[in-house]
Amino acid sequence: MANYSLEDGEIGQMVHNCKYEGAGDFPDDIVRRMVRMIQKKMMGNKIDMLLYVPPTESGDLVKNLAVKVGELMGIPVCHNLKKMRQTTAQKIPQNAILKRKNVEDAFDFDSPEILEGKNVLLLDDIYDSGATLNEIAKMIYEQSERICLLDGPCPCRNQDGGKKRYTQLVS
Repeated sequence: MANYSLEDGEIGQMVHNCKYEGAGDFPDDIVRRMVRMIQKKMMGNKIDMLLYVPPTESGDLVKNLAVKVGELMGIPVCHNLKKMRQTTAQKIPQNAILKRKNVEDAFDFDSPEILEGKNVLLLDDIYDSGATLNEIAKMIYEQSERICLLDGPCPCRNQDGGKKRYTQLVS
């Protein structure tokens, strides 16, 4: 999939409507496109577990997206990732430093031992700065074999400084 802006195009508009206008879950077409993109980027590598980013303001949108992706790919969805404190929507902070501070130490994972040796796909709905996914990955990567970060229907960068064992998939 291409990189979709929330301001441009049909898919960007659908994502915007679902996230900010209460239009419900992401349409099945977007979910199927995400699954195809994941399969292409993973090149046959096994994913053992799917995690999703807890919401700030979009209710169960990302959870429902994760469940649909998990069902289509035959990957169990884990609901153990929790937000420990209130954060501002990531669209509000105006620079990368403020975005990182906004989500710093905001998440926790119940029973981290279940991640041990697993290939984990971490899903979020929109990619902005990567601060949210990077904060969560930093917290849990020591427990899992590999963490793959997927930013919903919006941008793949490798986050590999020699220490981190995760790949960011951006549609």
